[in-house]
Amino acid sequence: MVFTYKYPRPMVTVDIAVFRNAQSTLEILLIQRKHPPFAGEWALPGGFIKPDEQLHVAACRELQEETGLKHNFLFPLATADHPRRDPRGRTISFVFGGIQSPPFPDVRGADDAANAGWYSLSTLPNLAFDHQQVIQRSMEQLKFDLQTRLHLFTFLPVRFTWSDWENLSHEFGFASDQAAFWIDRALQRRLINKLDRYKFERTDSLQAFYDVFRFNIN
Repeated sequence: MVFTYKYPRPMVTVDIAVFRNAQSTLEILLIQRKHPPFAGEWALPGGFIKPDEQLHVAACRELQEETGLKHNFLFPLATADHPRRDPRGRTISFVFGGIQSPPFPDVRGADDAANAGWYSLSTLPNLAFDHQQVIQRSMEQLKFDLQTRLHLFTFLPVRFTWSDWENLSHEFGFASDQAAFWIDRALQRRLINKLDRYKFERTDSLQAFYDVFRFNIN
């Protein structure tokens, strides 16, 4: 049976905020839009979902189509729903996050993206839509997640030093004593092992711990 409704239906999109820690600098993956609106401006990768597509599947697909980056561990970060955020009409976006661990693969602009590249969070270009605010909210959520899930360790190589972790913590606004606290918690949960006084190693359990972020709709 086919149903029709008199009520207007918003469009649904996904946006993807993939972060990495490159030389102690937090960066985010952006694309340069090929088509209007905002052609030529930079934005988060993303696009419209297909009618028979789950949200996380759409996010993984759009990320790979526009940047060439295949990332299977995307997790929900935020929503963007201002009625006038998109000049094409009423659009609600589900924002997914990802953390790219070293080694870093090459990215390239494709499909709806003329270009793709990593940008430091401290020197972002002017962004299309409301993506400046979306990135800010995503960073706030990542900072909160550190207190409950400790998944920021996935920013680091499998083997890392105290300095690596301390620099990353400072990027998120944490002091050295807070960084030490999170190291102790990660050790207690066996997400990392201590190799010597200042060297650590991520454990296999971290992968399983990261799996909880995979967003699935039955």
